[in-house]
Amino acid sequence: MVNKNYQRGRNFEYRIIKWLVNKGYYVVRSYASKGVFDLVATPPRCSRLSSALLIQAKYSRKGKGYITPDEKGRLASASRKYKAICCIAYNENRTLKWRLVDRFYYDKRKLHRQDNTTENS
Repeated sequence: MVNKNYQRGRNFEYRIIKWLVNKGYYVVRSYASKGVFDLVATPPRCSRLSSALLIQAKYSRKGKGYITPDEKGRLASASRKYKAICCIAYNENRTLKWRLVDRFYYDKRKLHRQDNTTENS
């Protein structure tokens, strides 16, 4: 027996995949959501976008699309590392909504810039 929350989340991911494929994107789903993002979508050649989309899917009946500051920081650092666009896809009133994640987002407690290194002089 599969968990109902897992089924809802998986079905929402498949809904996003179907929408993106109809727009011409090539989409890969990370199974069991082990990584930072759930979906990776590369745009078609005729698109104005030149970089891939890293998508975190959040299904909620309330339609909030909330992610924690720590998770947002990990998405931002992945966006810088892979030179891609990170976004959150969520459900609001049975419509698919998108929200971009700022690639230079940082939490007030700690900076999530992993690509900067400090040199000892």
